[in-house]
Amino acid sequence: PAAIAAASPVVTSEASGNTGTASISSGTVVAGYSVPTDIKLTYDATAGAFTSNVDVTLPDSTVIAAGSPIPYDASKGLTITSNGVSATITGAPLNGDAFDINANKGGTSDGSNALAMANLVSKKSMNGGTDTLTSSYANYVNQIGNQTNQMKAASTSQTALLNQVTSAQQAVSGVNLNEEAANLMQYQQLYQANSKVIQAASTLFQTLLGIFN
Repeated sequence: PAAIAAASPVVTSEASGNTGTASISSGTVVAGYSVPTDIKLTYDATAGAFTSNVDVTLPDSTVIAAGSPIPYDASKGLTITSNGVSATITGAPLNGDAFDINANKGGTSDGSNALAMANLVSKKSMNGGTDTLTSSYANYVNQIGNQTNQMKAASTSQTALLNQVTSAQQAVSGVNLNEEAANLMQYQQLYQANSKVIQAASTLFQTLLGIFN
């Protein structure tokens, strides 16, 4: 089991002294992930904003430099990304509330990565976010099956048409060997009969010549 990457590479936590109702989600890995520097977010009630010890990026791709205020709206929450690690804060924090995003060095008591992989089955991530992996695969198999049946039906139809055309062509220009052999024998018999007629005429002619001589 120790060889299975069931844990997330990052872990989030809330400072034990937090007094507000805000919470932070589990950290997720996005494009550009690298072993992260520990990220600490602290809320300043006066400014209505968080500050971070490292540069962070907002969902609209705005980059907030370390130490600069990150405006926070409790009705919308706040998602930040740094070094390919993303997490979201929701709820109503109070002054001084702090949240950490750290490298998950131990990985114990954490099955978030395995849970994320399991959720791929039901997550609508295919066809522009309209289908799950399972439904998309089922649709793909169904599409291939339908196309295969259509090709088989077309092949059967075309084969029947080819046989029909071949038969028609053979009926017009084909050679029947039995029929041709019978005709050849008939022509041979006619030739032999004509030869006898010619021979009889020649004999008769010679006889007539002999009478006159």
